[in-house]
Amino acid sequence: MRWHEEFESDAVQAERNSQKHGVSFTAAAALLSDEAGRYFHREPADDTRSATEDRWITLAPFPLNRNIVLVVVWTEREASPESVTR
Repeated sequence: MRWHEEFESDAVQAERNSQKHGVSFTAAAALLSDEAGRYFHREPADDTRSATEDRWITLAPFPLNRNIVLVVVWTEREASPESVTR
């Protein structure tokens, strides 16, 4: 199941994530199309960003090594004419 066709990410955060976890945002986005993925809605926290955006958690096998399970937190942004996953 693929939630969206378009993805956006912060370049600095993407580099930090790749260095820290060894997983690119591109690889993490690929798991959204994995039929084995499980999706959960995250309840908003008290901080301002989480309170204004719905956050989702996806658990799925890493596309490059199915023995590794990734946990990805993402949000859906409304953009004309389509939604964008960040």
